[in-house]
Amino acid sequence: DYSYSLSAQLRRRFGQSLDLMAGYTYQRSYDLQSLTSDRAISNWRNGAQFAGLETDLALTPSVFDRPHRVLASGTYTMPWKKAPTDLSFYYTGFSGIRYMYTANGDLNGDGFNGNDPIYIPKDATDPNEIRFVDAGTGASLITAQQQADAFQKFISSNDCLNSQRGKIMERNSCVAPWTNRVDFSLRQGLPAIGGQRLTAQLDIFNFGNLVGRVIGQDNWGQQRSPNLSPTFPQQQALSVRGRTDGALNQSYPIFNFNANLITGGEFVQQQTLASNFFQMQVTLKYAF
Repeated sequence: DYSYSLSAQLRRRFGQSLDLMAGYTYQRSYDLQSLTSDRAISNWRNGAQFAGLETDLALTPSVFDRPHRVLASGTYTMPWKKAPTDLSFYYTGFSGIRYMYTANGDLNGDGFNGNDPIYIPKDATDPNEIRFVDAGTGASLITAQQQADAFQKFISSNDCLNSQRGKIMERNSCVAPWTNRVDFSLRQGLPAIGGQRLTAQLDIFNFGNLVGRVIGQDNWGQQRSPNLSPTFPQQQALSVRGRTDGALNQSYPIFNFNANLITGGEFVQQQTLASNFFQMQVTLKYAF
């Protein structure tokens, strides 16, 4: 395992009014197994997704890998002195989480369901590459052909999956969408009286989300995560529903394609306070 990061930062003050900073960090992290839990069994099940022997773990991007981060901040002080006014912003933009798609079934015979990366077919509608079986009944029925067509469309819409057609996908090889976030502050001081000063400050966290809601762009400032699990790298896109006839080393698994990916898409907005909403805070500071 190894990781490294390279950072650069520029900062300059323009006169007495404007202070600006911009920074960039390039960070890579590779491991055989990402330790994401305080339980040994969970680390084994969820920390190492592999397709072959447990002794043949490959060094791949870690679940903690975040290649890019951009920072920028600035403060502008209004020219009046007796009642100083400061406007500040803080921007951060960063790469999304690492993820991959697995099957709910024990494809490699390691004794656990859900940690095996899936094969990305060259043509998901070709039964010689992958086979599906009907799911549901009545009005909720999704036929095998509908699942094959949906899986084919799903792969084509994701550059990460589309580039891995014809092979078992690499662990943590995909990256969720980029996130942009802006915070804003307004500080207003009152004239000092006898060496005592009162300052009021308004902080708006996730300011971009507030602006977006005003102009009808509710997704501004929100972090998008994989639909099936916003916290774990493995996304269970397929479920094993049986096997074709024949010996184990000659038969093939039969799948269902996860209906949530058919109806809900690949990514969803994180339903968290920090991501999905803006927050406002008013502070009074008394100096004496």
